[in-house]
Amino acid sequence: MYYPGHSAQGQWNDWATRFDDPNGLPFQGVVEFDPDVIAPALVVATDDTWKAIGPVGNQEGQPIQSVGAAWEAANPGWNSDLEYDDMAWQTADLIAPSEIWAPAGASPAYFRKTFSLDVVRPGTELLMSVDDDAIVYINGVEVLADVDSSSSDLGPLDVTQYLVPGTNLLAVKAQDAFGLAEHLRLAVFAPVPEPSTLALALSAGLTLALARQNLRRLGRPGQARR
Repeated sequence: MYYPGHSAQGQWNDWATRFDDPNGLPFQGVVEFDPDVIAPALVVATDDTWKAIGPVGNQEGQPIQSVGAAWEAANPGWNSDLEYDDMAWQTADLIAPSEIWAPAGASPAYFRKTFSLDVVRPGTELLMSVDDDAIVYINGVEVLADVDSSSSDLGPLDVTQYLVPGTNLLAVKAQDAFGLAEHLRLAVFAPVPEPSTLALALSAGLTLALARQNLRRLGRPGQARR
């Protein structure tokens, strides 16, 4: 999507709600589509299928780098191990469409989500909006850290190198700085491959063959059918 005369002109809006642009500003009814741009495919996004836990209650206002450290030390693998036991975790609270937080507004909030990829497409990107701070891990690797104690919209960030074919793990630690409007919104998008030259040639050949078959069935123009 493009926004003529807008600060975000030329940027793609990947949020499922389609209400705000990448800077969080309303569209104001001025949106253009570039017909040459193929929309990326949604791989995974925050919703009520994510697992969440707030193990130390509400510790808002503390630095995200240190708050919850004792719980993390006692729970190695929460952000890296596909086999980590998260049975005690709950379903994330859906604050708004595509926005989640831990039950009871606990902070820090920890989140986990597994998803599968048949192939990893170059140019797969992550977008995130968080109030207020978050550290994001993919398969145990820290890929993004927002620690400025203010609400932020981040990305797109190319995360291709952190993904693998098969099952992947997204894990997030989020922290609220001020106690209002805490939320996490995250999405991963993969580019849709354009048809290859071979595929286009095969498609054209098939179309031509079917057309010739129909002509033979119907008879040539001006030729009486028997």
